[in-house]
Amino acid sequence: MAARKSPSAPAQQVQDASAKVDQMPQTAANGNPPSRGAKGTPPVWKKRFFSTGSFVEVAVFRHVNGDPNPQGATHPTFSIALDRSYKDQEGRWVGTTYLRRDDLLVAAHALQRAYAWISEQDTRDA
Repeated sequence: MAARKSPSAPAQQVQDASAKVDQMPQTAANGNPPSRGAKGTPPVWKKRFFSTGSFVEVAVFRHVNGDPNPQGATHPTFSIALDRSYKDQEGRWVGTTYLRRDDLLVAAHALQRAYAWISEQDTRDA
């Protein structure tokens, strides 16, 4: 019978990510910077986490609502992009939005971190 992985394995992978992030290229396989929003807008916040031979990256983009409130202030909204990068058989980095089973807990952690960052911005701007 095959040995089962411990449930803390994805958490350990997230902690080990800092040592491996430097290995990840700053451009996607197509030559474009990863996690770019509409019109090439760079993200305002981004984190990359290691996940079993690949990286899961979450990026947060800020959008300014064009309709000001009665006081004349605009309220920013945020959206996120979630990507996974891995090396193909020829050793080239490939980006995808598809996740594997082992990426799901790492992606959930990445999304929680993005949510926390957005929440900090909302309380800071309030």
